[in-house]
Amino acid sequence: MPGYYRVHTWRGTTLCADPRSGLIANAAEATLGPGRPAVLAWLPRNAPRLCFLVAQSQAPLPIMLAPQESWSVMLPVGLARLAGDLRVSLFHLPTRHPVRAVPIDAPDQLGNVEAGPDRGHEWEIFELVPFDASLLAASVRKPASLLDQVLDGAPTAETILNILERADGHWGGDVLNALAPLLTIGALERLAKLVLERPSLAGRLRTLLADDIWANTGLPGLAEWIASREPPPPPATVAPAGPGILHHLARALTPAGQAAGPARSGAPIEPRPRQLTLAPDLDFLADPGFHGTFASFGHACNAFARAAVQPRHDVCVISTARNEGIYILEWIAYHRAIGIEHFFFYSNDNADGSDELLSALADAGVVTWIDNRVGPGAYAQPKAYAHAFGLLPDVLDYRWALVIDLDEFFVFNPAMFGSIRDFLEWQELRAVDAIAFNWVTVGSGGEAVWRDVPVTRRFRRRIGKVNRHVKTMCRPGKFIHSRPHFPKIDERRCFVYRHASGGLHSYRNAMPDPDRAPAFADRPDAEYAAIYHYFYKSAEEFLWKFSRTRGDSRKAGTLSADMLEPEFLVEYMQQHQTADFVAEDGVARCAPDLDAEMAHLLSLPGIATANARVQQNYQKLVRALKDAAHSSPAILQIGELGRRFLEIAGLTHT
Repeated sequence: MPGYYRVHTWRGTTLCADPRSGLIANAAEATLGPGRPAVLAWLPRNAPRLCFLVAQSQAPLPIMLAPQESWSVMLPVGLARLAGDLRVSLFHLPTRHPVRAVPIDAPDQLGNVEAGPDRGHEWEIFELVPFDASLLAASVRKPASLLDQVLDGAPTAETILNILERADGHWGGDVLNALAPLLTIGALERLAKLVLERPSLAGRLRTLLADDIWANTGLPGLAEWIASREPPPPPATVAPAGPGILHHLARALTPAGQAAGPARSGAPIEPRPRQLTLAPDLDFLADPGFHGTFASFGHACNAFARAAVQPRHDVCVISTARNEGIYILEWIAYHRAIGIEHFFFYSNDNADGSDELLSALADAGVVTWIDNRVGPGAYAQPKAYAHAFGLLPDVLDYRWALVIDLDEFFVFNPAMFGSIRDFLEWQELRAVDAIAFNWVTVGSGGEAVWRDVPVTRRFRRRIGKVNRHVKTMCRPGKFIHSRPHFPKIDERRCFVYRHASGGLHSYRNAMPDPDRAPAFADRPDAEYAAIYHYFYKSAEEFLWKFSRTRGDSRKAGTLSADMLEPEFLVEYMQQHQTADFVAEDGVARCAPDLDAEMAHLLSLPGIATANARVQQNYQKLVRALKDAAHSSPAILQIGELGRRFLEIAGLTHT
């Protein structure tokens, strides 16, 4: 039964495509037409358990099956044949999640079509109705004819190499994207290696996938970076200073008279200026890979090429920020003091002078600053993570990448470990690809306004129990995207996810939404290491924090007190007045050289001046913000608590 078929649901609707989004949907047959093309099933000659979904349009239309992010003119899905051959069930490759059509309530509506876990339900039955292929445009039929020639068996690396060498530029890219979900991990690994090694193959890939950012930017940039990498540094002879087991072993093996640790605890600064700009036309990066699915053949090939890179350094940080300049120097100095070697710093739409400070830090080689410019309504943080884990080669030079924000500080138990490297060497005694760290919440401690004193000294009161939320450190070459709390690997591969305590990270009892479950630990624990979360700070700084868009939200306009959220204000007031806290000195014990590291950063060219300007800008902007806070909807909504919050922040409600 090879050929083309219309696909009807058991409720009588027909599969179609939303031309604006490319999403596959279902609708009444009578509503289909050029503005709502039908989605056909094409069954190849020699692959009886496979079909390809294709839009009945005049020109090739990339389509996608929610919630995946794979776009293809010929979208492959699995085919389970039932009685009569024309009654089938469809499933997503390679998860085998069944495809279902959501019912519509009115004849003119579009209903979603989704692939997801069956959750005990029976698989939906679709009916295939033969369709005359001559009614299709030649541009739609051509990729199918090419696929028929190569689907005599499971596609291999040789299949793809043949297409790369011989296929026409018009159709070859469509065929590559159609075959990508059918390739084994071994085939993808081999292809990625060959594309990096053979410039001619990389050039053909760019030709066939002319609009694919991973084929045209990711892979060429990765190859260029690998070729230009400096020779690896000489191996370290000892572990970093500190009381950990591995440190003591290193001391025992160190020849007499040889120093057993670096003179300064911070990582050496590499004098390599690093500044990049991400334009708003890259805002689309926020989505591909967000759910763990490759968007294209180029995306998959790029990911496997990145996974093959051998890192030469230990640990870096990936962070996103907006208008947090007053915290930058302390945050960097602290993490350098505990052993972080480099910082990949994404920021957007700064109004407080942060750009000047970050530029000076980048010129000094302390950070790689990525100016992440986003358009209205775009998501800055997911875009940044997609770039870091998919297109930025430099991060691959580090065995570990810690993904945290500027109100978060990595803290290890100084009685057990001497540095972050010491902690990681202990973790690596077992297989591990990612490590989850619970939050320890630090309260406002009664502070009213910002003072030019380090955050870690102004706020020393731990409040509440160890929080179930986690932040994650991971091997950057292993993952294709990240959420704020956990990384995303593609659905083809698996990884070992441990907790800071050394056991496996368990999140079975996290929450009903499985997509967010890894953000929560079943057994919160901070004995070995944790992320200290300075979420609240002073009342004035809390107002400042909520005057800007949160990183995982759509970009809003300028700074505004109207961004305050009532539930967080109530939460703030509750913790601000609590007497239930524990005095904390763990941060100070981890980084006794914080002052020396701060002084060193301030001595670098342009940094002291830029930092002073940031502080001046903050004070000017926060005054205007406080003047406008009286009319904030959130302040008014919570009544007396709102009035008291304004008083604490140094204002009187009028």
